[in-house]
Amino acid sequence: MQKIINLLIVMLVPAFSASSMGQAASMDEPVTMSPLLKQAITVSGDQDVVLIQVDVKPGATIPKHFHPGHVFGYLMEGEQTIEYDDMESVTLKPEDTFYTIPNRHMIMSGENSLQTGKMLVLMILPKGQPPIVPVGNQPPPHDEKSVTMTPVLNQAITMSGDQEVVMIMVDMKPGAIIPKHYHPGHVFGYVLEGTMTLEYDDKAPLTLKAGETFYEIPNQNMIMSEKSSLQTGKMLVMMILPKGQPPLVPVQ
Repeated sequence: MQKIINLLIVMLVPAFSASSMGQAASMDEPVTMSPLLKQAITVSGDQDVVLIQVDVKPGATIPKHFHPGHVFGYLMEGEQTIEYDDMESVTLKPEDTFYTIPNRHMIMSGENSLQTGKMLVLMILPKGQPPIVPVGNQPPPHDEKSVTMTPVLNQAITMSGDQEVVMIMVDMKPGAIIPKHYHPGHVFGYVLEGTMTLEYDDKAPLTLKAGETFYEIPNQNMIMSEKSSLQTGKMLVMMILPKGQPPLVPVQ
């Protein structure tokens, strides 16, 4: 067990330094944690954190709009193009990520994709604000026949000051365990493949399958395992951490 704890310290703490954000541990290990995105933000007060699955059919467009809060996205399938008012254009392919500042005007489309684009979007919104707002006399935010937006998690939290949002891909081989640990910030997870089991000090274990989500309060002791599946478990984890805090702290 101590060997795994040491492995996690080696993988996670250096992984989120500025010089090594793109480095992942060897896939020969039973547990790998690959950093995908890190963004400093400043947020204070009550916030609504929402996780939405967005499906965009080929050729469909979400007309010009903005989001009142910080937006973090991960593309699971297809290809999506984001066009901003300042002429910046970003084309996303599977496993690409993006960050958009609050109130930035944008258009999203799947015009170059041959399959439905499937994206997970995490938004940190001021309490009571809608997730998407159309701009001017544009059509409604999206055509429900060609674009679907499905909320999969909604959590009210309170934050103050400088934060760091990190996005990590966790891969766990069957039988792998991450020993008891905690996260100093808010944690939001989405299982992409396999089955994950979360065990807590003060409540019943939680078993999650592909397509299911979870939320953890800061500093909650837990053990994570992939003991219920015959395939490698894959989970997208998004954390909102106080500035300078590590994403994971082992519990001795």
